[in-house]
Amino acid sequence: MKPQNLTARNFRSYPELEIPMSGIQLATLCGENGAGKSSVLKAMLFGLFGAEPGLSLDDYIRRGETEARVEFIFALIGNTYRVIRTIKSKHTLEFALKNGDKWETLTGDTIAQTQQRINETLCLDQDGFLKSAWISQGDADAFTRAKPTERKGVFASILNLEIWKRLQDAAKKRLRAIEDDITKVRGALVYIDGELERKGQAVVDLRAARDKAQTYEYGVKKLETEKEKLFEEEKRFLELRIHHEDLKKQKQAAINIDDEMDGKISSRNVTIKSQQALADSAEELDQKMERRDQLVQTIADLEETANRWNETNQKRLELRSQYQEVKAVVDVFVTERSNTQREADKVDKDLAVVEAKLVELSTETAHNCPICKQEIKDQALVETGKVYEVERQKGNALVQELSQKLASLDLKVEQGNEPLAKLVEQADQLPTIEYDQGAHDGMKRELEGMNGIETRLAEARGAATRIIEIQSEIDGFASHRESWKIKREKIEEQLLAMADDLKKANESEAAAEEIIQKTRNARKDLDDANASVTRLEAEIERLKKLADESADDRKRQDELHATAATWRYLVEAFGKDGIPALIIDAAISEVEDIANDILTRLGTGLEVKLETQKALKSSDRIAETLDVKIIEDGFDRPYETYSGGEAYRVNVALRVALSKLLARRAGAHIETLILDEPEGLDEEGRAKLVELLQILSETFSTILLISHHEDLREVFPARIECSKGPEGSSAEVVMA
Repeated sequence: MKPQNLTARNFRSYPELEIPMSGIQLATLCGENGAGKSSVLKAMLFGLFGAEPGLSLDDYIRRGETEARVEFIFALIGNTYRVIRTIKSKHTLEFALKNGDKWETLTGDTIAQTQQRINETLCLDQDGFLKSAWISQGDADAFTRAKPTERKGVFASILNLEIWKRLQDAAKKRLRAIEDDITKVRGALVYIDGELERKGQAVVDLRAARDKAQTYEYGVKKLETEKEKLFEEEKRFLELRIHHEDLKKQKQAAINIDDEMDGKISSRNVTIKSQQALADSAEELDQKMERRDQLVQTIADLEETANRWNETNQKRLELRSQYQEVKAVVDVFVTERSNTQREADKVDKDLAVVEAKLVELSTETAHNCPICKQEIKDQALVETGKVYEVERQKGNALVQELSQKLASLDLKVEQGNEPLAKLVEQADQLPTIEYDQGAHDGMKRELEGMNGIETRLAEARGAATRIIEIQSEIDGFASHRESWKIKREKIEEQLLAMADDLKKANESEAAAEEIIQKTRNARKDLDDANASVTRLEAEIERLKKLADESADDRKRQDELHATAATWRYLVEAFGKDGIPALIIDAAISEVEDIANDILTRLGTGLEVKLETQKALKSSDRIAETLDVKIIEDGFDRPYETYSGGEAYRVNVALRVALSKLLARRAGAHIETLILDEPEGLDEEGRAKLVELLQILSETFSTILLISHHEDLREVFPARIECSKGPEGSSAEVVMA
């Protein structure tokens, strides 16, 4: 893969980025720290593979923007391809192949499908690309600085030998499943062998069961013959039993009729007694009829008297009510006159006291107060006399007023007594009517007790006729009972004559029941014997099938053992001492050849040798390792004794060799190499780095070095200068 052109918009720190790369073979990517050097390479990586692990798509969008776009064009095996990846409202990916002046789309239905097509075209995914085409800072010596015991693991990781571990795990899992099947088959064979040991006894038991079934079958047939004979005789006795049962029913019917006639005769006799009693009551009922007529007339007269009594009593109650009303009014006047009279008497008494005080004042010589007995002045005496005089005048006026009120009340009382006297006179003029309510009610109750007497009298007068009719019925019932009695006696004679035959029938029935029970028992024994035969035949058939299954299981057991042997071989083959060891040995030889070729062209006089095993000093065993040996002037020296530029050239030579090995194994055509300038190189080291890259440019069509030193800018035929200003980062290709 050789880069042709890279453009981007709003990618990380770059608002716009365009780098034509088709004419670049060896160039340095330079600029201040933070200028955006790594973002240029990450734009190419993002265009090809999308976001790096641990990053989201939003991490690639320039701050303050909402979308980003990367377009990357590269050449591969004579073809030109274009990848466009955008981040907007959604993530999109386009892949196309240039055909003349047009782009022929290779975009799939989904982003995942399109990414798969890009990976298949490059023969690399993101991880493979980074391992084969990009030597980041500190990655050049990742292999050589690892411990010898760890290098083989690093080597296996670069060679993607983990797949053989997964294959071995899968082979072990499959082997365990097969061994489980072998255990199950072995257990089944043990069970079948144990079951087949019972076959001989089962054959003997079957023969005995068949003999027993034959014996029982003969006994059943013999009993069936005896039962048939008894059934023929039983048919004759059955007719006898039927006739006997019929006679018993007829006898019971005769007994029932006798009981029925007795009941009817008894019932009719009771009726005759009641009818006779009814007939005897006819004279008494005639007397009661006369009494009833008298009661009807008397009650009618009493009803009229009661009506007059009620009218008079009602009038008397009305007069009493009126009298009470008038009397209440008069009593009010009387009460008021009494109260007025008491008031007048009190006023007269008070007035007499005032008159006496006045007389006392007029005759008093000491001029003392008649009340408090204190001496009073003449003027005070005059004033006191005036007071008593006023009281006397008020008393006389009140006496006159009360006298008038008493005269008025006397008139009202007199006027009220006149209607009272008239009401008393009217009440005295009302007639006196003799009426006994209790006697009247008693007669009505007596009359009610005579309800239905006409019907009873009619029934009593017809009772004699009914007695004659009922007696006739009784005579008929007695005659009918007698005729059935004669029939019953004849039936009893027939039943007595059948007793001997019935005894024989019962004996025959008992014998038949015994034969039936014996036959039932014999059939049960026969069924049990036949069931044993069936069970044993099924058991023998089952054992035959088990024998067939045993042959199949033994064959399957042999097949499983053969398959298990194959999978055991695969477990060993997929193990670290199998195919992976062969791959490592072959890869180590290839890595040594590539690295030594680079070192030879550099004129270092050094040769790399990778040793995978070494003898242990403490024993005769061989330990697995991966030591890096440097051959110089015919002598082996450990890699760890080298430093500086020589160590760096060995590191890069081995790293490039591993990259080429990885690319070749993946089928990828890696024409681009990207390196981070190692830290700590002095001027001589940087000069040797330039020499190394010039040699590698013969192998790679494009080499990009991310440099941090100004003195390397003018050394390379081209450089990509990165800078950063207020508007963001920018990049420019400068050719020497």
